[in-house]
Amino acid sequence: MAMVLKNNAASEVNAKLYLNDELADVRFVFSVNGVDQKVPANKAFLAALSPVFFSMFYGTLKEGNEVKIADASAEGFKDFLQFFYLSDVTLKMENIETVVRLADKYDVLGYVDACAMFLKSQLSANNLCWGYQLALFLKNKSLIEFCEKEIIEASEQILSTDMFQRCNEDTLKRILELDLTCCEVKVFEASLKWAKNACRQKGLNENQADNLKIQLGDCLKFIRFVGMKMEEFTTLAAAHKGLFTPEEFEDIIFTLSVKGYQPKIFNQAPRLRMNTADNWNANKQILQSKLRTQPKFGEFISKGQRKGFGFQS
Repeated sequence: MAMVLKNNAASEVNAKLYLNDELADVRFVFSVNGVDQKVPANKAFLAALSPVFFSMFYGTLKEGNEVKIADASAEGFKDFLQFFYLSDVTLKMENIETVVRLADKYDVLGYVDACAMFLKSQLSANNLCWGYQLALFLKNKSLIEFCEKEIIEASEQILSTDMFQRCNEDTLKRILELDLTCCEVKVFEASLKWAKNACRQKGLNENQADNLKIQLGDCLKFIRFVGMKMEEFTTLAAAHKGLFTPEEFEDIIFTLSVKGYQPKIFNQAPRLRMNTADNWNANKQILQSKLRTQPKFGEFISKGQRKGFGFQS
């Protein structure tokens, strides 16, 4: 007859081995300003849970007793090691990005999901774009969906944050593809702020339209100009000379004024919550009013007025 006994000693032993330098058989080395900091660990513990660590320590090309780490901080790595030793893991926001990237790198996906759950409870409008960028890197479907829902519901607030301006180009593109709930003028203005920040980071003149256009790249095509009124677009175009080529300007103007026109350059599929019929009618009335006093569109472009609406010379 067998009896099952609860053995608390096993978890206690594991906890005592956490960061125990005397009983460690491997040390991870972090160099900061020329000074090495070593974090102790146990090969068998790491290899038992991570196939990457198993290959490192027991594969054909075995690592030695010291492993240099260049893509993480020592404090973040210590937090990551908790998952291998401790029953109760304490996650901190200052190290969570390091922890979740290490969990992805060393193929312990269960820990990635745990970090994603933690992030959902900590993300706010101020850092949501950062969380979304991390979720996209991890390809974590649950966290991606959570972030996208929050971005859609609080679009204007989130687009005004510093973290939005600092996100990478792929994250910007993904955000612009969402059915944002703020007006399209706000989307355009936020995208320009993003481009200006990108210019500053690269030492480029943020007041030159060519530089802004290069930084935005294909992301510019994901702004839904169909959601603007004619006066809104022409005012923006005039304020940002050189941002639109003649072909781009024509594509947007025709989209705003010609019903049934199929855009050739820009993504003009309306966001789901827009009333495009009202927008089109308003734009049509504005255009008809302008056409009574202005030359035809072909003449309008040919008479040197391109710069006034942001055309490149």
